[in-house]
Amino acid sequence: MCIRDRSGDRSSSITVTTTITEATGTVAKLVDGNAPTDNSHGAGNAFYWANGSNNVAGQELKFQFSSAQTITGAKMLSANSDSQGTWKWQGSNDGSSWTDIGANFDFNTASSLTFDTNFGSQLSGNTTAYTYYRMYGVSGSTNGTTWWIEIEFYHTGVAGKVTRVHATSLAWA
Repeated sequence: MCIRDRSGDRSSSITVTTTITEATGTVAKLVDGNAPTDNSHGAGNAFYWANGSNNVAGQELKFQFSSAQTITGAKMLSANSDSQGTWKWQGSNDGSSWTDIGANFDFNTASSLTFDTNFGSQLSGNTTAYTYYRMYGVSGSTNGTTWWIEIEFYHTGVAGKVTRVHATSLAWA
């Protein structure tokens, strides 16, 4: 059974940081619950990285939760579909010692203006609760044509049920 948590703004329970310079907007927009219900994305509710100027190797997009969570999936909402390089998920409880979770993946949503169900699938085998999760860059570079709007995490909750940390109802035409 999937329990939906429609909590909206999660910025008080998830802190988002990156070592890559944002061209417009900030990565904190990923958890602010302010996803538009139409195609009006921009710096007020999304961010993007500079086109091709950021080598992702050794860079990170980090999520710090207010308490340890066993994250078993994630979905990303974006506008446009372009590769941002090869990344891998990692977890940590101290923010400095990291454990790989799943295989490397191409950070690219499959379609524009929908939550991508393949993004974050590498987390499905995770059985450990971590306070920090990060996407760690392996190779490639960023593409500035993709607006990253909102991220949705899934975690194992009470009695092993999968719970959505955030859900937004979207209906773009």
